[in-house]
Order: sequence, then structure tokens, then C-alpha cells
Amino acid sequence: MAEPVEEPSNRPSDPWGRIKNLKSKRNGSNTWQVVAGSAVLGLVVATGAVLAAGPWDNGQRKAERQLAAAEHPTGGVHHGRRLPGAPEPAPSAPAVLGALDTVTRSAPQDPASLRTALAPLIGAPELGTRVAASVVDAATGEQLYGRGAATPMTPASTVKIATATAALSALGPDHRIATTVRLSEDGRTLTLVGGGDPTLDTAALRSLATAAAKALGEDGDDPVRLAYDTSRYTGPVRHPIGKNPNIAPVTALMVDEGRLDDSDRGPADRSKDPAGDAARAFAAELTAAG
Repeated sequence: MAEPVEEPSNRPSDPWGRIKNLKSKRNGSNTWQVVAGSAVLGLVVATGAVLAAGPWDNGQRKAERQLAAAEHPTGGVHHGRRLPGAPEPAPSAPAVLGALDTVTRSAPQDPASLRTALAPLIGAPELGTRVAASVVDAATGEQLYGRGAATPMTPASTVKIATATAALSALGPDHRIATTVRLSEDGRTLTLVGGGDPTLDTAALRSLATAAAKALGEDGDDPVRLAYDTSRYTGPVRHPIGKNPNIAPVTALMVDEGRLDDSDRGPADRSKDPAGDAARAFAAELTAAG
């Protein structure tokens, strides 16, 4: 029976002497109408330019990449670190877009004009009652307009960008979040240890179970107790908005993002106990693997 444990083994033993971890959105003033119309026109022009340029792949025209690869077979320098045994990286192509110019653009430079231009946008009721805005001169750093700019607020989900940047800086692009299996020192308890992997899916869990079952089988036919460990994360498991069928409790162990259907994107009902469900699925896969 799968049941939770609070702490992982800091020094997992391996009775086989081989495997310790198994991984896997009102209309407003004329100004607003002009701005909106210009934005739409600009989008249409930009889209046409992209389509005319040819197919793209990962931010680079395929034809450019192929040409660069043919002329410079020595490899590029903008592709990150190579993994051992990985193929040679494709060469870096020349920049598709030039650098931003330094031409001074005409724009309102006084608070009154800025308020007139921004009022229909910031005053939209769809933004709610707590709206903050700040317009800063990028050349001088002077704030030209501000509304609630000094009011502390919880950032919106764009904070994920800063989080991802910090993680990449601290851990590096090659870091992987592992889900592991550990065996107790007496060889009688197998623990599924969640590392926080948000991409863990059924196929990966099955592969992990198959490897664990094989290792256990090589040591004999004695039964083992299955437990699971979610101590990697601390703090609330629910978002402050409360229960939401499309948000599962945040734990260090879940499979298929806690989805209760076969979808892999969009809203879906989520598990109320994703870690327990993952452990039960792992137990079933262990049994199927003998």
C-alpha cells in the first residue's frame, strides 16, 4: 500500500550494490481608436513580412540556417553547452533583425498629455479596481507618468519569467529535475521520491517502475512496502484563490500534471491528491512489471 513519508533517506542504501537512484482583454476617445487602428495595421504588415520571409523554425528562417550550416561547418556559439555524446550544433546564422535605432520618436512628454492618452486604457473596468502604471523615459530614467507606481502589489503571473531566469542562472540549462526511487537500508521499503518534475508523465513513470521491478527481482522475491515522499516542497499546496477544479494541489510528485482525463493542454479537472495518485499508479506499474 502506498503511503506518504515525511523525509527521504539522506543516505539511501543499495542492497544490490548497484542502483541507488532510478531517474526518470470600452471603446474610448479618438486617441484610443487611432492607437488601436495603428496597432492592427502594424500587426497585419508584420505578419505579411514574416509570411513572405519563408518558413521559420525556432526563431530562425530555415533557409538561413541551412545556408549558414553549409558555409560554416565548424559549429555555432549561441546554442548553449553541449551534452556528452550529443550531435554537433548547427552554426549560428546572421541576425535576422537589425539593432534598434536611436531616432527620437514624437510622444507626449508632460503628465497632462500622458493622462489624456492613457486614461481610456487604464480606466477600463476590465482591469479591476487596483491598477498601477508607470511611464519612464528610457534615456533619462525620469518617470513621466505614474499611477499607483509606488504601491506594493503582488506581481501577476509574469513573475514566472523572473523565476525561470533565476533558475537557469543558478542551475544551468542542462539541469534536470529527477523523480527517483530509493530502497531502505533493510531492503523492505521502496520510496518514490518526488523532485518536483512538472513534466512527469505516465510513460516515464512506467519506465521507472519497470527498472525498479527488475532491480528488486534480481535481489529475490521478498515483498516490499511502497511509500512516497513529497518533502521537497514546503508551504501551502493551494493557490490563495482557493479551490479550483483546474488547479491541482502543488506537490513535488504528480503525474500528467494531475489531469483526470487524457488531455495534455487546456483546462481540465485535476486530482485532489496528485501525489497519492502518482504513488498508486506507480504501484500498479510495479505489479504489471512483475
